Amino acid sequence: MTRNELIKMLRKDVPPILMTRFAPMCLDPRATVSAVHDFDSFQIFWRSVRNPSARRDRMKKLFDLYLAVSKTHSAFSLDQFRYLKTTVPGYEKVSMSLFLDDIAELISVGVLIVNTPTIDAIERLS
Repeated sequence: MTRNELIKMLRKDVPPILMTRFAPMCLDPRATVSAVHDFDSFQIFWRSVRNPSARRDRMKKLFDLYLAVSKTHSAFSLDQFRYLKTTVPGYEKVSMSLFLDDIAELISVGVLIVNTPTIDAIERLS
């Protein structure tokens, strides 16, 4: 596939709430997010990378989010995130903005893995 063909595959209409937090991933229609799970490892990793004094209840909430995402490769879409929000304990009544911020934080630390095959292919051709 040529670079121009790959660029044509990028999404045109991306909801602003996703675009402001995950611009590269939102543009790729084949982007997925995934993770692995274990609370103790998660807590040790998080505290070593982000916040050594993070509260246990905050860790538990983020871990529950992490688990929800890790159960399957999820499409990187607003609909998928709305569904996840309803299934993750502690996030049912949280605003979508704060929910997406927590996902962005997990991605920035490297706990969640985002796959962007179309964007990766464009970068290889550049």
